[in-house]
Amino acid sequence: MDFWDLALINALAKSRPIILLDNVGIGKSDGDIPTSLQGWANHVIALVQALNMPQMDLLGFSMGGGAAQHVALTASSLVRKLILAGTRTFRTPNTVIGPRDIFALANAVTEEGFRAAWRLSFFSHDADGQAAAKASWERIFSRQQDRSPHLSPETWEATD
Repeated sequence: MDFWDLALINALAKSRPIILLDNVGIGKSDGDIPTSLQGWANHVIALVQALNMPQMDLLGFSMGGGAAQHVALTASSLVRKLILAGTRTFRTPNTVIGPRDIFALANAVTEEGFRAAWRLSFFSHDADGQAAAKASWERIFSRQQDRSPHLSPETWEATD
């Protein structure tokens, strides 16, 4: 939950209720991290059902976007709108793999490494893109206390 840009969340919250979730074992949530995006999706579906929500607009970012795709495929009646950002689909035999450096977040272990990977993964390389990355990073890290940890490289690798 700590890695969403507040500019986006606050803008969305002006017109609708927002539920941010750390999936099982991620951030400050307890439990064993599912080893598949379908496993992540199953927890999202269970939460929505426990809250008796008939439908939702689902926004998935990065690995959460992969989970959101699985939610839409598994429980399509729960998803009114699906928004995918900074994400990819599941790998298939026909998948064309781009340059590996765009997956730098998966290997980052230091704060500067995460910052550099964030810029590389989600923003254009021109001056405007780099300025937007800097502003986004500063908003995300405006709250310093009690932050959730970054995903470890082991967590990235364990999830297919």
